[in-house]
Amino acid sequence: MGIIYSVTAILSVGFNIIEGGFIQVGRTIEGFWSGRERLATAMGAYFVFNMSIPGLLIVSKKNLSLWSKLLLIIIFIISLLCVFRLGSRTQIVLAIMGVFVGIIYRLKSQNAISNFKFMAVLAILIFLGINYISIDLDAEYLSSLGRRLQESDNAGSAGGRTELWSKSIENLFEKPFGWSINEFGYSHNMWLDTARTGTVISMFLITVFTFFAVKNIVKALRVGKDAFFLNATILIFNIIIFLQFFVEPVFDSPLFQLFIFFCLIQGFINEYRNKQVMEYTSD
Repeated sequence: MGIIYSVTAILSVGFNIIEGGFIQVGRTIEGFWSGRERLATAMGAYFVFNMSIPGLLIVSKKNLSLWSKLLLIIIFIISLLCVFRLGSRTQIVLAIMGVFVGIIYRLKSQNAISNFKFMAVLAILIFLGINYISIDLDAEYLSSLGRRLQESDNAGSAGGRTELWSKSIENLFEKPFGWSINEFGYSHNMWLDTARTGTVISMFLITVFTFFAVKNIVKALRVGKDAFFLNATILIFNIIIFLQFFVEPVFDSPLFQLFIFFCLIQGFINEYRNKQVMEYTSD
């Protein structure tokens, strides 16, 4: 379902690359279906689930067939090239975070011998990657992303977002009934942007929803401890989605579709947890 969710973005960015290559002035992409132009941030959000693929492959073990793994790798490479064209630093960070969570989750679920073998293989791959894979930020396929990384002087502030968050937090007290987007633009945070457009009451409600969503996730992970791969998928997906919500507006932007997808995942998790509880009590 996550891959299907990304099809629109893959087609849109893919045809943009075919027509104009990686070296283009703007990062705005024309939608494949509608023809309307979309900002790179909005288009990049469609790749959220695909950026979790490396982390899922780490925890997959024998849960996925060789063909399934190859298919996922191909999809990830295609998605990564699209992310390079968009110059989306956020999606790169999400992919790295997915890998990190996958490694930690796998290490916690294995014995010492298995962990030693896994870390040995991981160390070899890192060594080979550092010594034999050259990443040239001036390369054509990295033109958009490389330019943003080299020219940006605000990486330490999450692309200038920390200043926006600080201003938004001040407005929570000074302007609790919301403020105009013309003041300093988006807050680039789902909860703070909700306060901007719908007052602190709306922010409180979405915070309560978030709390119960996290509680639901934790309960699902605890009740089905033997479902290793499914639990890892639930964990990685939700961490990546929350990170996306933390750095981008949602409700008054094209990312609202991602929030709807998140609600769908929550419904699945809730039903999964209820069935696990029913099976446990019936036994």
